[in-house]
Amino acid sequence: MATRKKASQREREEAVLEHRRAFVEVVGTEISAIWRNVTRLGGQVVAALILWDEPRSMDDLAEELGRSKSNIFNNLKALESLGIVRRVRVSGSARDHYELAGAYPDVLVIAFARHLSHSLTDKSSELQTMAGELGELGDVADAQALSARVARVGETYQAAAKLIDGLMPAPGEPSDLVSIVRRITPELVKHIVGLLRRPGGR
Repeated sequence: MATRKKASQREREEAVLEHRRAFVEVVGTEISAIWRNVTRLGGQVVAALILWDEPRSMDDLAEELGRSKSNIFNNLKALESLGIVRRVRVSGSARDHYELAGAYPDVLVIAFARHLSHSLTDKSSELQTMAGELGELGDVADAQALSARVARVGETYQAAAKLIDGLMPAPGEPSDLVSIVRRITPELVKHIVGLLRRPGGR
């Protein structure tokens, strides 16, 4: 039986680097597919920060990913606005450094949930305004029925946004999905189901 040749130290190091590059590519593609204002490079920035145990500067990220600092900066700003990364000061350095705003993938899921909540709230406001304008049309054919339907959709969006907000950690709190799931107790689920079964869902 042939014995498998043991990989040399250099071959093992190359294998580690290859897996590192593959991880950066996978995460980069994943994140850019979720947010339009984050490019694949932005996702790669997140991946690079996951693989480091300490904050990194734009210079560090540019060197690691082989891209210009201006491109890195633009993506960092987008990621910062989404709450995925945060800027920190490092003792002894005048440069801004960046780190993930929480553990991965928790920080990504929570940022997505907050983004969804904001989108639902904005859409709810838009639909409620539309429903009000339809209601002011008086007895014009279908105006009142359409107003009621539009308002109902807007109310549903708003209720969903409030539910998401109620489960999310407050700004500054650790992004911990386990702690969020633990808030959804059997008693809470029963209470919500009871409310949903009431006439009118109220």
